[in-house]
Amino acid sequence: MPRFTDLDAEFICPYRDGCPYLEGLSTQWVWEQYQATAGSECHYEYILEQQNQELAKIHAQNRELELENHQLRAQLHALHQRQFKGRHKAPIAGSREGPAGKSKKRGAPVGHPPWQRAKPQHIDRMIPVQAPERCPHCHRSGLPPVKAIHDHVQEDIVLEPRTVVTCYRYQQAHCPDCDREVWQPGPGELPGAYIGPAAKATAIYLRYKLNASDRKISEFFADFFGLRFVPASAYGFERQAVRRGTPLYTDLRD
Repeated sequence: MPRFTDLDAEFICPYRDGCPYLEGLSTQWVWEQYQATAGSECHYEYILEQQNQELAKIHAQNRELELENHQLRAQLHALHQRQFKGRHKAPIAGSREGPAGKSKKRGAPVGHPPWQRAKPQHIDRMIPVQAPERCPHCHRSGLPPVKAIHDHVQEDIVLEPRTVVTCYRYQQAHCPDCDREVWQPGPGELPGAYIGPAAKATAIYLRYKLNASDRKISEFFADFFGLRFVPASAYGFERQAVRRGTPLYTDLRD
């Protein structure tokens, strides 16, 4: 094959527009592409080096974060053990603890007035209890009653395992401007709601004051009041409260 320098000046390659050794590509186009990409290897190597440096920096940061995570876990474990470990102290010389290691008696100091629960301000109901006919200690029968009276005041809650179903029967009026019948909500009614305001307020209290989940709130109402609704309804109570309380919040903020 002759070299390029051995060819005549007027030589024209018959395959310049479609060389069979270049899969039919034009030699002129291939030469232009070669000239355009010549020297780009250095640029690609620079980009690859930059990416390798960034990757190494990320690996170093990950190692630092893992070390910090291990340290925090160790500190948390030590704090947990310190909070729940025994609080026994060695007896101190001259203290009330004797040489045998006996600790002082638990409770209030001698002469300290005892703490008692405050008595209720009112009595809701009075239940008379007959005198026993048999002694609860020695089981002797035929005990004679005495005139002395003993009172025991006890506070408890009232749980009624039922729901109160209310039907609001509206008297409607005709509005000539709207040309339709209108009605107004009744006392304690939430228009369009199938569960009343007391139940919804209680559910919101359990959710935000006692941090109970929506599923536990649903189980609580089903067990104590026989009022059944899905956990998603409890979440809907919160959204309704937010929507209805937005004007009040805006007024307070202003």
